[in-house]
Amino acid sequence: MPQGLDTAAEASTAASGDRSARPRRSGDRRAVLRRFDWALVGRIGLWVTIPVAGATWVGTTISQRYPVYDDWVIIDRATSGSWLREMFIGFNGHLWSLAYWAYHLQVNVLGLESNWFLPLLLVASLVALQLGVAAVLSRLGLPTVVALLAATVVTYFGPGSETMVFQLSLGGNFALALTFAAAYVALGKRHDRRTAIVVAAIAVAALFCDSALAVAGFLFLIVMVTYLWPFRLALVALVPPAVAHAAWYALDHSEVLIRGTCQNCRSVTFGASFGGRVDFGWAIFVRSAGGLVGGSVTAGEIFLGVAVAVACIGLAMRRLSRPVVASLVGGTLAAVAAVALISYTRAGFWRSIHVAIANLDGPGNRYLQPAAVFLMIAFIPAMAAAIRPSRRMVSWVVTAIASAGLIVVFAVNLSSLRPTRVLYEGLSYSVKSDVRQAVAVITAGCAPGEHLARKARPINASFQITVGLLERLIDRGALTAKFGRPAQPALRTRICRPT
Repeated sequence: MPQGLDTAAEASTAASGDRSARPRRSGDRRAVLRRFDWALVGRIGLWVTIPVAGATWVGTTISQRYPVYDDWVIIDRATSGSWLREMFIGFNGHLWSLAYWAYHLQVNVLGLESNWFLPLLLVASLVALQLGVAAVLSRLGLPTVVALLAATVVTYFGPGSETMVFQLSLGGNFALALTFAAAYVALGKRHDRRTAIVVAAIAVAALFCDSALAVAGFLFLIVMVTYLWPFRLALVALVPPAVAHAAWYALDHSEVLIRGTCQNCRSVTFGASFGGRVDFGWAIFVRSAGGLVGGSVTAGEIFLGVAVAVACIGLAMRRLSRPVVASLVGGTLAAVAAVALISYTRAGFWRSIHVAIANLDGPGNRYLQPAAVFLMIAFIPAMAAAIRPSRRMVSWVVTAIASAGLIVVFAVNLSSLRPTRVLYEGLSYSVKSDVRQAVAVITAGCAPGEHLARKARPINASFQITVGLLERLIDRGALTAKFGRPAQPALRTRICRPT
């Protein structure tokens, strides 16, 4: 065959081969797409988008734009005394070592003329709590979307919305987040010495975030580990945090700041009758439960009754796995312990039990979230296991209904958020304005015949602030003369007193 024809034939054959190969490559691509784990991609997407959405929402609607209330107690510590001493001193029964270092950085590095770092940490603590709760719920058998939405309900908990507004709540949020991180590790398949040490380290870290919430979380962890782990390894996981908790409560001399005075004393309780404490505790318990279904007292009582009944049915039918049983028992005990501790130490803080209970329905509602978190961990996996359908299609329908219900609960609970935000927005503005006026007075100095009353508490909206504290902040450069503004006569007279 002539060379030209031979070349043409080869080209024609190659072209024909290319055309026949294209469908095969297209078919290969379709086969790869069919084999691709799209369910895994969807789950990863949910684990990213839902927490990011929550963080974006809270971060862009921050209400507390300046330190208020007990923020100033930690700020005071960050400017006085040895850090080794100050980070281990309790306040009203809380060990806030993490908060101490966060406020230390804010005061001594970033200053107090702006306030962005602490709100950022608050947002981070909420994301950590959301992921921790969702991870445990997922490991206990809930579908990913249900676990994340349930965690969203109790993290951004409308009836207890102070914990996502008041920036000092960051320690408690991190304490709960670490508790559930330890529980997540404990629920894994690896039960060895190294894993036990990891669980112990996380539990000890939770103590330094907020000892009050960590102790309830540790009770939950005790039940989980002792029920699911070999006894020898359980000791490795639980003894170090148990010793740390015991040492803290044995050696603690918490500062109690009330009515303008600060005392070093062991007692961090505010006196109330036994009946008053029981009433206050029950009010917290039912409101926490009610918030899980978008209601309050009556809804909480109904939910608790239904949840207990369904869990008992699941136990009788042997539909609850060992981890779910451990979570049911541990979560219930932790919720009761959290409420009992709060009621015992705080019921007498207000002038009457009726005022204390009414405060739970107002902006000062931060005592509701801990019980709600543990009740969610206790009963939602148990109820899901008790009623889980065997058919896949029915399971998908139930998952869709549960997801829609949780979204509705979250939306309904938002009605409780606005009053808290309005309160903290107003407080932030008032305190910042008064601090700026006080700075102007202190930097300019008092008139002849007057002196700075360093022990005076000139700012009514945050009586924790003393003139001496503001003077130290100015000396450290955390507040400057440029930050000041002309002072009202009434505030000036509270700072400058006749000699």
